[in-house]
Amino acid sequence: MVLSVSILFGTIAMIGFGLCNAMAQIPSKEIGSQRTIFFKNVFVSILLAIPFLFFQNDVSFDAKYIFIAFAISLLGYLALLLFYEALKIGKVSIIAPIANSSVIFTIIFSTIFFQESLSLIQLISIILIIIGIILTSLDFNDIRKTSSVKLLSGVPYALATCFLWGVSIFCIRYR
Repeated sequence: MVLSVSILFGTIAMIGFGLCNAMAQIPSKEIGSQRTIFFKNVFVSILLAIPFLFFQNDVSFDAKYIFIAFAISLLGYLALLLFYEALKIGKVSIIAPIANSSVIFTIIFSTIFFQESLSLIQLISIILIIIGIILTSLDFNDIRKTSSVKLLSGVPYALATCFLWGVSIFCIRYR
């Protein structure tokens, strides 16, 4: 039962992230990356303010954690800005799988700095998941038509996004 609920929530998250990536290309081209991020964050802030009103008595603030959250949010902002810039000039089918492969960097940093270890089954599973994401997201005809190494393709921005999102997720564990 728990496994099926996990699969359901994972599928919902996957669909949500996919739709978000596809829909983000339109406003980033129309109004620019910075404005797209601004309006997205206003919307998210409103959504997060609603539960905060109900649980504000249970929340405590510590300056150390506020500073850490601010630093991580700056990394996340820069990554999102680069992602939207990549979407502005590249194809979603190429940009999104590259940027969303950030888990690779998170795993590398976690194994180096937190001495986390992966079993062989976990390592093979992660590799298969990443390969699956790439294979289901890419249109190989687009790859042949697009110059992957040129800045105009958006791939360098997507690679930088991938790295920064990996660092951001890794830093969330910091205490």
